[in-house]
Order: sequence, then structure tokens, then C-alpha cells
Amino acid sequence: MVDELGRPMWELFARTYWVDDNLPLLDALLRPLAPHVATPGHGGYTRHEYDTEPTVFVFRDGGYEQVSLGHAG
Repeated sequence: MVDELGRPMWELFARTYWVDDNLPLLDALLRPLAPHVATPGHGGYTRHEYDTEPTVFVFRDGGYEQVSLGHAG
């Protein structure tokens, strides 16, 4: 898959178990990645081990933000 300028596009998928103390490290990955996301929208979600509702993160305007599940559109 390539973008409108012919540059290759790629996707990253990961399913991990993060220790709560390390969860802020996710920001260290998403922040520099966000400006390079080709298509704005859903990026994934995080959920604490015992929670029932996930926190969704979306990519928009060269950055990312965390939103509640009902506002991920």
C-alpha cells in the first residue's frame, strides 16, 4: 500500500500486557509516531486488567488523544 506520493504505508499491531507502572511509556511511543500516521482515526485502545471499559486512542491532526469508547468516531 502506498500514499498519494507513492511512499510506502505500513501498520503496526501489538497485543501486550503492560505493568501499570510502565503504561506512561506508551506515550513515548505514540507521540513520535502520530505525525506519521497516514490515515487519521482509530489507533487502538488500552484497558486496565480489571476494567470493563477500554480507553480508545485516535490519531488526529498529527497527534493522538485518548477518548472514551462512545466518542471514538
